Amino acid sequence: MKIQNLDFFIYIFALIFVSMDVKAESASTLELYFHNKAPYYYQENNQVKGKVIDLLKSSLQKTEINIRFVKSSPERQMHLLKENHGNKCYLGWYKNSEREQFAKFSKPIYKDLGYIGLIHKNNQKLQNIKSLKELFSINDWLWIKNRNYSYGSYIDQLSQKHTNTRELGLDLESLLKIIVYERADLLIVTKEEAEYLQSKYAYLLSNIQNINFVDAPSGDLRYLMCNSAIDNKLLQSINAQLSSSHF
Repeated sequence: MKIQNLDFFIYIFALIFVSMDVKAESASTLELYFHNKAPYYYQENNQVKGKVIDLLKSSLQKTEINIRFVKSSPERQMHLLKENHGNKCYLGWYKNSEREQFAKFSKPIYKDLGYIGLIHKNNQKLQNIKSLKELFSINDWLWIKNRNYSYGSYIDQLSQKHTNTRELGLDLESLLKIIVYERADLLIVTKEEAEYLQSKYAYLLSNIQNINFVDAPSGDLRYLMCNSAIDNKLLQSINAQLSSSHF
């Protein structure tokens, strides 16, 4: 009987230690969701790369946080965010009042260089446009943009009444081709994205004209957007490292 009791207590203690180990592991493991948005974050040859990825890895390399990258569409990310389970964050999102209602945000991880417009050289409607304010004061042009994307508070506010818009779930190259083949009037991209397109797809840009908006903001901040249920100590640990990083 004593042996049986001893076996029972050993079994109970083993369960406790396993449970403690699982809790510790889950508290220090971060599921980090991303989609292909070159040059910020993208998957190539089974490697996760990009400007934001490099900065984040550099900032967190001295911590014991185990990052598990998960590729997922923006639509899927928003669904998971609202489900609100586990230590999940979503890479590179802008912060706005709507998202702050159901998400927690890290400290900034990157600051964009600002937006420019891409149009076809034959586009007579927009060739002489100088500012974003002027651009969105007219509605007879077709804007292609990605679903669930924010373009920062200034552009988001100006574009609220622009109804001639197509929201698509495509990569940057595919969106550019729509402008090249004159199936839409305008694509708004960051300067980083424009540089990436120039380096990768220069052959597509021979008939493309840039619009450097005189009133374009200097650049918006990107964050980790996280489940509101994320372990607070984990988020604090991330922020402690980001506070000393540069962007």
